[in-house]
Amino acid sequence: MPNMPGCRPDSRSVFPTTSPTIRRRPVCTAHYLLNDVARLHAGQACLVHAASGNIGQLLVQMAKAAGVTVFATGSSPEKCAVARRLGADHAMLYDHGRFADTIREATQGRGVDVVFDSVGKATLRDSFRATRKRGLVINYGNVSGSVDDLDPMELGEGGSLFLTRPRLADQMSDPDTVQRRADDIFTALASRQLHMPIASRYDFGTVELAHAMIEQRQQIGKSVLSVAG
Repeated sequence: MPNMPGCRPDSRSVFPTTSPTIRRRPVCTAHYLLNDVARLHAGQACLVHAASGNIGQLLVQMAKAAGVTVFATGSSPEKCAVARRLGADHAMLYDHGRFADTIREATQGRGVDVVFDSVGKATLRDSFRATRKRGLVINYGNVSGSVDDLDPMELGEGGSLFLTRPRLADQMSDPDTVQRRADDIFTALASRQLHMPIASRYDFGTVELAHAMIEQRQQIGKSVLSVAG
């Protein structure tokens, strides 16, 4: 994520590097996925699955800030519209895996450089099809279930692909790394380069509705539970 001179807040005064809050925030996951694992740069292309979700929204914004062409998927037209509003160049439904064909067509058969796949079983093999030769598929979630029958030969047949399954704990293992992420994130927030939209606010009287919305995959963006003082 590019730094913005003159807008660098002192993140130490907000979240100390030892704080579990900053270590577990979705924004730190998006930051390490884009900057440390994918290492995307201007002129490249990526696919973000579940682009209207918490991490997906952040990945779309961070990738666009880096000059990357962003393809995004969602389970409904409303969720695709969210991705477009955040800057995605192309947004499409999963369409039973046909998103891969759409991406191949849009990239003249090449595919994207990197896929961010948090869905897992329902999309992973089609993510392979959407990826260019020697491209990278990052599986960082499995909301549709884990892939437990993957033969490594599939990666070779898919174009000598690279597949990784990173986890946040290994990317936040020392104070300097945590501080670097916090500095980048708060700089982007202060410069309005990065937005974290609040979808809904709930209290203890409506918390059951919040759970229902999340379970039914109707929640778009972050939810806030307000606790009376």
